Amino acid sequence: MHAQRRCPTWVVVIATTSTVAVWARRRIETFQPGCGFVPVVIGPEEVPRITDIEAARAQPELAVLSAVMHGRGEDGPAIALAALEATRSLDSERRHLYTDLTFGSVHRVARAALEAIMAERGYEPLTEE
Repeated sequence: MHAQRRCPTWVVVIATTSTVAVWARRRIETFQPGCGFVPVVIGPEEVPRITDIEAARAQPELAVLSAVMHGRGEDGPAIALAALEATRSLDSERRHLYTDLTFGSVHRVARAALEAIMAERGYEPLTEE
């Protein structure tokens, strides 16, 4: 991208676990002495746990990222529900993508409960898993 567009370029790593985030933050040595490279890493610690539906509606993409990062935790169902509610007002393409990402980010038991809630609201997932 840097060479094609001739613009500043960042490498951003989205790490869904703290272990991967720590690993991804390690300096990568380059062939230029003294010029190591460290990507920008967004891990679970940098993403808030959004359970408030109004806060989720104000920033739906952040709410979905919150579900991706924290959906398997103790408060995962509440985070996922907030993210699902936040996506309801989005265009169809983003709504389906974000909803499927959210469903894929929670445990199976929580997913079943969320699917029941969303079925009442007329949602049909685009993917099987």
